[in-house]
Amino acid sequence: VCDTGGNRGERGVHRSEKVKLATDAKAAAFIMINEASGNIPQTGTCSFGTIAKIPALGVTKEHGEWLRRMLPDYPDMEVEIKLTNKSKRSTVRNVVAEIPGTDLAHEVMIVGGHYDSWDLAQGAIDNGTGSAATMEAARVIVALGLQPRRTMRFILFAAEEVGLCGSAYHVKKHAKELDNVVGMINLDMSGDPFAWYLAGRPKETAYLQKMGKLLAPFGMTTSVHTGAGLHSDHQPFMMQGVPIVGFQATLENEQGRYYHSAGDSFDKVSARYLANLSAATAIVSFALANVAKRPWARMVDAAVHKMALDNNLKDALIAEGEWRWKK
Repeated sequence: VCDTGGNRGERGVHRSEKVKLATDAKAAAFIMINEASGNIPQTGTCSFGTIAKIPALGVTKEHGEWLRRMLPDYPDMEVEIKLTNKSKRSTVRNVVAEIPGTDLAHEVMIVGGHYDSWDLAQGAIDNGTGSAATMEAARVIVALGLQPRRTMRFILFAAEEVGLCGSAYHVKKHAKELDNVVGMINLDMSGDPFAWYLAGRPKETAYLQKMGKLLAPFGMTTSVHTGAGLHSDHQPFMMQGVPIVGFQATLENEQGRYYHSAGDSFDKVSARYLANLSAATAIVSFALANVAKRPWARMVDAAVHKMALDNNLKDALIAEGEWRWKK
């Protein structure tokens, strides 16, 4: 039994890693207790790209706390879990649109977000807003008649929720072109942007700090978060050294509370937040598609390895079967 979250200040442990730890410890089953109140069980993949080896169940905070209250008095208590969910193979596709570049058309600026969601609700925040902002950024650039020097590629990724399948496929398919990617912006459960994200590049923030000053009237700052994280569509690109650019953003309280639950519905979407996100995405992606000198180069494998170690990603990547180094 565990909670959905973790200890403050420590690396967040994804539910798939928690299930693997439980499996390795010979647990018969796994119960995840939602930390958000309101009788809303949380769902999510329990084993990236495969089926979990033990039954795994998400329960509400209220049911979970009831179990915890019972355990001291009934240490031998047994819980019967009856699951009726099914998994099957299916064919899904990424949706890709491009604005061709001019003199640097062989170089690419990528903007994307996943369009799949869990079937408990409408997936409005995760990730309807990210998908909408991706399409809106592309629409605005075309509507204004702007012509980028580099090709701009907008992607709605498929099957993110079951293991980053769409983004991993795109990276594999375009492996020979990755040196030419100037940056990748991933919009996943994004809100109102106020600062920057530059995964694993603490010494390379100058360009985004400059952009922060230019976009100050828009509400952006020069703050740049450079910690590297996993479990969204930036991961396959990041682990191949592609520069990952993004936003630190504000989510209204109710939006985050309903993560992966029946409450993630259209009424939670903030029109103002979505407009701000779309505008920021259009501005920054077009600027990077036209910048005279690329701000970042692709990381070599040794640098990616160091980044993963520096950001305590090794255990999570091992749990996913994605750790490719000996140490």
